[in-house]
Order: sequence, then structure tokens, then C-alpha cells
Amino acid sequence: MKPAVKIIGWGLVLLCLGGLALFLLARVLITPERVRQAVVPVVERVFERPVEIGMVDIDLFSGITLDKLVVPAKGGEPLLQVDRVVLRYRFWALLTGQLMIDRVRLEHPVARLQRTAAGAWVFAGLPASAEQDTAVAPQTSPVPAPGGSDRDDGLPFKLLIRAVDVTNGQLDVTDRRLNPRAPYRFVLQNINLRVQNLSLENPFPIAVALELNGGRVELDGLLDPQRRKHDLQLRFTDFDLAPLAPYGKDLLPGIFSRAQLQGTLQFAGNRKDFSLGGELRLQQVYLELDALRNLPIQNAVLVIAPDLNVNRTTGLVTFGPTMISYNGISVRIQGNLDHLDKVPRAELRLSWQDQDMRAILNALPAGLLPQLGQLDPAGKISGSLGLRGPLDDPASLLQAGELTLDAVQVNLGRLRPALSGTLQLVGHGLASRKLQLRIGDETALLQLAVKDVTQKPLQLQSRFSAESFNFDKVFPATSLPDDTAASGDGGAGAVVPVDQRTRPVVSGSDEEPGPIEIPLVADGSVAVGAGVISGLEINNLQMDYHLADNRLQIRRLSADLADGKINSSGEIDLGKKGFAYRTDLQLQNVAVAPLLQVLLPDMAGSLSGRLSLQGTLSGRGVTRASLQRKLQGQGRLSLQDGIADGTRLSRGLVALLGLDQLRKIEMHQADGTFKIVAGKALVKGVIAGRDLRMAPEGSIRFGGRVDLALPTSLAPAVAAKLDRRGLFGRLIKDEQGWTLLPLKVEGTFDDPKVGLDSRRLGRMAEKQLIRKLEKKLQKKNNSSDTTGGGSLPEKLLKDTLRGLLGE
Repeated sequence: MKPAVKIIGWGLVLLCLGGLALFLLARVLITPERVRQAVVPVVERVFERPVEIGMVDIDLFSGITLDKLVVPAKGGEPLLQVDRVVLRYRFWALLTGQLMIDRVRLEHPVARLQRTAAGAWVFAGLPASAEQDTAVAPQTSPVPAPGGSDRDDGLPFKLLIRAVDVTNGQLDVTDRRLNPRAPYRFVLQNINLRVQNLSLENPFPIAVALELNGGRVELDGLLDPQRRKHDLQLRFTDFDLAPLAPYGKDLLPGIFSRAQLQGTLQFAGNRKDFSLGGELRLQQVYLELDALRNLPIQNAVLVIAPDLNVNRTTGLVTFGPTMISYNGISVRIQGNLDHLDKVPRAELRLSWQDQDMRAILNALPAGLLPQLGQLDPAGKISGSLGLRGPLDDPASLLQAGELTLDAVQVNLGRLRPALSGTLQLVGHGLASRKLQLRIGDETALLQLAVKDVTQKPLQLQSRFSAESFNFDKVFPATSLPDDTAASGDGGAGAVVPVDQRTRPVVSGSDEEPGPIEIPLVADGSVAVGAGVISGLEINNLQMDYHLADNRLQIRRLSADLADGKINSSGEIDLGKKGFAYRTDLQLQNVAVAPLLQVLLPDMAGSLSGRLSLQGTLSGRGVTRASLQRKLQGQGRLSLQDGIADGTRLSRGLVALLGLDQLRKIEMHQADGTFKIVAGKALVKGVIAGRDLRMAPEGSIRFGGRVDLALPTSLAPAVAAKLDRRGLFGRLIKDEQGWTLLPLKVEGTFDDPKVGLDSRRLGRMAEKQLIRKLEKKLQKKNNSSDTTGGGSLPEKLLKDTLRGLLGE
């Protein structure tokens, strides 16, 4: 035990002697004068200014402390001022007789930096001749003290800095590059820096934090000077970009006033070949675009999640799955940009998934698309776009794309149609796939195709097809309840009333619709197996149309209607106020009864037969006044095997003639013509039946006023039942024994008044009198040739008049 105790004892003695020796050596090697001689020349060489250092405090364990290091300027505030500089040295290096500084800490340094009008960054106050020297990056290699072994005083200092700490720093920046007369100024505060294991051969960690206008920026990661590859992460917290707005005025097409930056940006590589990742969030964005001065972007949110690889040597930028979101509307970008050093060329794919239409509209600046606000779009869209080509030719960039619609709906007048399906873009051509239109409970398939979407005007081909489609549910003839909500909440494809401004003009309105400018050339067709229009059941509906120069041509419209056929063609000029229109209409053997049941329900069951019609209509305007002035048309019609049972006209005949038999009138054939002019329809026709014949002729005015002459002939069997005691006892018969009735119809279409036409009756009597007189004269004249006598003509005239007058 005694040798061990001796060894321990001697070790403690040696340790104490070594510590005492180190303490004495430190006192000899580290003196305030030597520290000043080592530090001052280094700082003066950097700033080319005399350096002022306050008190120097030396402690064996805590290091060397310099109070108030100041680099003065010629006038005004100093270039650099540090409240305290702490130098740490290697303890055991003192045994070699050297002072090796390996750690520096700067407490509350304040520096002034400026950017000259030429663009060089220098410490404020330095002469122009020093700008280029101080603009270069500082040395990171070990810096030997000016008092090296070659100096006469043999100062044993060696700077081999391995760690640097900066706490609570401040940097006042003045930028004269933007505006030399009114330089831009800002202050970086609470700067904290920590660098450990500083080396030129191996990566070393770095951490920086600072504040600007209350926002915080942090940078940490690894720097690798030898391989020139760095792995850094930049974090922003409530960082206000407004102080930096002047630096972006040439990059943004407008005036930027506010934005707050949050998030993380990851950097890996060097300045020529690097990658970017992370997520940045710009919120409370206020931007006034040059193109939309009256519609500023306010309180917007922009999120960018980059996944980029940038090679500045080859001029290639590769996009991984990079997400960009504006007010919740997200787009994903993948692909690359090439030839950045020349004319950039893109090969990118943009895609989005389940984006809500209302959210898209709300994301846009208020008032940008007021028409869309009235349309109240809803539903979701997904899709992608393929961009390929040089960026200086935007028209050629779009090469492929796909848009998927999921119950996308808008308000169109009283309708709210919904579309579901896909639109595909290949090259410049657009085509639909499984595109379904839904309005209320009715559905149809749409086929759309555009040969070249870049061509002006667009040339569209379309086809509307359905096995069955009830047009009455889509276009209701009667007004809906006022409390029906005018929004998409009624369901996709609902039929709802909307704002009065969006409703189509009806005939009772005083304002004409149009003109409508449609920059489109369209050809299409409609095919419906079975449908309902205005309550009429139709089958095999076929229509072909052509739209160009705002003119809609219905080249063919045909359908099976009420056991007959309907064919039509026409044209509407949408480019004129009130629209100008023309149509040709043809009906073939259409049953009248179902037509009346739907079109004139109060006359249902009163008329039957098979109707054929051929006519034309033309005009301009849809208001009541326009129709009365400008509607024109003409044509002919016929009714076969018709039966009028209880019509207003037949009831009028029964009331006038007292013949109940005429309540039901059979018409073997009825033919007529019509001509519409000056607000009235001029009609003329012939009706032939078993019991009577008619030859109506006259007019029916636009308001329903009726003024018809209705010459009527009654069959002998029917006329025999007339009450001959009154006026009807003097009616005239034709050569076939039919009794002639000069009737007329006055009043309105809803309430016609049937009566005798006394003036026509008088004319008929005169004609009949002349004919009988001629016959009797001829007969008497023949007999006078045999009997003679001068008083015979006078007697003949008297007898004839007595016979005519019934005396």
C-alpha cells in the first residue's frame, strides 16, 4: 500500500505543479497587450479602419473577454460594434508555448451593411476603393496572428477557429441599388449564429436565427466546403414579406402590399446543382395585379410544396410531385423545364383531384367573374393537362388533357342542369366520353367534339340522345312556387326558379331578348326515342341543327306525333334584337283529339279527326307587341273524318237554329287556307259534312277577336226541322234542295256569337229574285209568241212578284 500511496501522492504533486506552471505560463503568454496586438491588426485589415477595444479580461478557465470592440466610421454610427468578444483557447496548447484560439463568441454585435448603386455589398462607411476587397467572402481557413514567429516580439498566438457563436446581433441594411436617391433600409434583429467543428475538409453544422419586423427566420444544417455540397433547412415563422416587396416589383405583374410567410424550405446541393423540398405557406396575401386594378387579391392563401431538382449547368429543372394550392384549390405538377439558359422548354403534367366548383369561385377575386356568381356553379372536377413545347409559344404548349365532371351544375334560367363524365384533349382536339346530362329526373347522353380548340371561332360537333326524355319536366310551362330555393341545394339537375335577371324573357314582357353573341360554329343532332313536349307524347324525335354567325338553323326536325308525323325546319337569327325567325311546318294525319286535350283542355273531346297542315311562319320579336306587328305566315290545312261534338260553334248553331241534331257535326272533309298579317289571321275554307256544309271566311285577331262570315247549307232532312213560321220560313234553297243560311260569327275565340248575316241574306234574296224573274220572263216570253196582247208584260211582272213574296 505504501508504494501506491507514494505514486498517488507524487501524481497529485506533479499535477499541482503542472497546473501552477500552466497558470504562470498563461500569465506570461496571455497578456492584454499581446491580445490587442493579435486581434486589432486582424480586424483593421478587414475593415481598413482603426479598431477600438475596451478592457481585456483574461481568465485561465473562462477565456479571454474583450469589452466594447468598435470599428468607427468617419462620421455617424460605427461600422461594427460588439458589446463583448469572448475568445476560447486550447488549455493544453499552452505547454507548447502557443496560444491557440479555437472558439469565438460575439455578444450583441451591431453592424451596418450597404449595397452600392453598382450592386456590391460592403460595410457602410468604407471607401469606394475597399468595396471589392470587402465584398468577397471571409476566409474560413485558420488565420495566423500578425505576430507570428517572424515578428521580433515572438507573439505565440495562433487562430484555429473551430466554433463561432453570435448572440443577439443586429444588422442595419441600406440598399442603394434600388433607388440611389431614396435608398431602401431595413434592420435584421436578434441574430443568433452557431458554427461548430468548423473545417475545410469535413462537413460542419451551422445554425442561424434572426428576426425581421416581428417575423423569424431560422437556418440549420450542414455545410461541406470541400465537396461544396450543403444540406440546409430554412424555417419561416410569421415572416412578413412586405419589407422585401421592393425586391419583387420587377418580378410581379402588379403591386404587392402584404404577405406572411410560414413553413420550411429544404436545400441540398450547391448553387449549381441543388434540390428543394418542404412546404411554404403564404397567407394574408394582398396583391393588386396590373391587369385587374379594380379587383385586388385580398387575404389570399398560397401554399407551395416543392420537390425540385435544379441543374444550372445543364439548364434543367425536374419537378417531382410539386403541389401548389391557392385558397384551397390544389394543383400537382410533375415533369421538367429544359434549356433555361436559352428558350425554356416545358414537358409538364398538371393534375387536380375533386376540386369543388363553389370553392373555385370563392377562391377567385371578388367580382372577377360576376356572371359565374349568378350561375351558382356546384359539383366537383378532376383532371390533368399535359404541357409540352417552348414557353415563348403558349398556344402550342397544351398537348393533352382530361377533365372529369362530377355532377357539375349551374343555373340556366329556370333550369339547373348537371353534367357528369369526361372531356378529353388530344393535341388540339377535344372529345367527350360518357358525358351524361341530368335535369331533374331526366337524363341524356351528350357527345361533344372540337377539332381544334385553338381555332377561332370554335367548331363544335354535338349529339344529344336519350331513350326517353320528358321535356315538360325540364321546361315547365307554369310558374313554380315562389319559395323554391334558387340554388344547388335542390339537388343536381334540379328545375328551380332563379333570380329574375336570369329568367328568359316571356311574351308578356316589354323587353326583347338579345342580341346574343356566340363565338361558335356548331353542328349537332338530337335523337329521343320517346318523349313528352307540352303534354304531347312523341316518338322517334330527330333533329339536325347548324349554328354559325349567330344564326341557328334547324335543318331537320321530325317526330311521330298522335298517330301522325310532324316535320319542320327553320332558322333563328340570334344576333338581332328580339331574334328574327322563320320556320316551315308540316303535319301529316295527326289526330286532333290528343292535341286539343293538351293544347286546349277546355275543348277536350269536342273535336276529332286527322289533321294535315303545311305552312310557314316568320317574324322578329317575341313580345306581344312584336308578334302583333311583325308575325307573318301562310299555309293550308285539311281535316279528314272530323267530328265536332259540343264545340262552342256547334252550341251556337243549336241555340240559333233550334236543331239539337247540329250539336254533333260530322265532317267528311274540311280544307282551308290561312294568312297571318298585321296582327290577324285571314282564314278561308270549306267544310263538307252529311248534315251541313260551311264556307268560313274572315279574320281572327291576335287578341282573340273573331269576325267570320259563315255561309252554311243545311241538308233537306235537317232543314225540314226548321221552324218555318219565323224568319227561317223564307230561307232560300239551292238547286240541290239544300237550305242556305248566311250566318256570321262574332265575339271572341273563347266566346263566339253565332247569328244571321242580314245583309248577306238580303243580297241572297236579291239574287234569287233576279234568277226567278229571269226564268218566269223567259217562260212567259215563250208563251206570248202564240197568244199576243199588249198588257202581257205588266201582268207577268205582277204575278212574278206575288209569287216571290208569297201573295
